[in-house]
Amino acid sequence: MPRLTLGLGDLAASGHQGDQLVTLGLGSCVAIILRDRATRSAALAHVVVPGAPPPTDPTPRPAWYALAAVKNIFQAFRDIGGGRPEVVLVGGATAVGGLNGFDVGRRNVLAIRRALWGLGLVPLIEDVEGTMSRSVTVDVGQGLVSVRSPETGTRILGNPE
Repeated sequence: MPRLTLGLGDLAASGHQGDQLVTLGLGSCVAIILRDRATRSAALAHVVVPGAPPPTDPTPRPAWYALAAVKNIFQAFRDIGGGRPEVVLVGGATAVGGLNGFDVGRRNVLAIRRALWGLGLVPLIEDVEGTMSRSVTVDVGQGLVSVRSPETGTRILGNPE
């Protein structure tokens, strides 16, 4: 089973039933997952910061900024034949003992929700905020989203059917 591991600001989409899309160590970062069980396709983006990229930003990563990530993941999902997706959000934690006032995790979640609302979508499932780090695996063929964290172990989000 091909396993594609995404880093900070990366995104990937697949319509291959044996693929797994993975991202590790989501702290304040947020994973956006799109899945279409009818076409057996999925996409995953690892969002790092809220907002849109500044015009002079040299960052070539398609999901570094929340607003660009939402736009780019939907384009990638359409490019592989994905239809109307179910949206899942994971991550956006606040670091224990972190700097007060920045709250990047919460701001990431809010920026992504606003961008989705602008497209007429709301997340079907959210496992966001709190203080725990999470890793995500998306099984493209089955449409399963599993979340692993030291605090809760591995969990499947939502109904696998």
